[in-house]
Amino acid sequence: MKIVDKQWVKDNIATILSSLKRGDIVIYPTDTIYGIGCNALNKTSVQTLRSLKKRPEKPLSIIAPSKQWIEEYFVVPSAGLDVLPGPVTLIIEPRDPSFFPKILHPDTDNIGVRLLDHWWQDVITQLGFPCVTTSVNVSDEPHMISVDDIPSSFREHVVYCIYEGPINGVSSKKISLSTT
Repeated sequence: MKIVDKQWVKDNIATILSSLKRGDIVIYPTDTIYGIGCNALNKTSVQTLRSLKKRPEKPLSIIAPSKQWIEEYFVVPSAGLDVLPGPVTLIIEPRDPSFFPKILHPDTDNIGVRLLDHWWQDVITQLGFPCVTTSVNVSDEPHMISVDDIPSSFREHVVYCIYEGPINGVSSKKISLSTT
């Protein structure tokens, strides 16, 4: 695991984008807490992330590239996106559930979707496709506040940790906009 900062990401954006496209697992800051994620459309990467978190069934959320992307791929009420970007996760229905790997959202047709109010959102926008976002922890354990909190079992699987000092926030608020 290579620990880098915002400036390194800006100076090496092509490297970060290639890493995410490849399906590498990355830890990154958000507007709430540190997140861990990968290419949300890569089944193998999503399964690896599930195994690391010891979270076999609970759905995983995504960071979408933009509001327009959400409107293209999800059924969203007209004012539904007004709360984005920000510290919320919208629980919404995909227009075509087969577009997203079922391992992303087992046992439900809905997916949690975020747009961050944070510079990391610009990276996902440049990426052009969704990235899984979940807390940096083994399920039911405290989430990462500083780099020292990264579980040792994660370190060999994470390619980059984008670190900007301690973040002692709370997880995003979930808002269901689903009709199912």
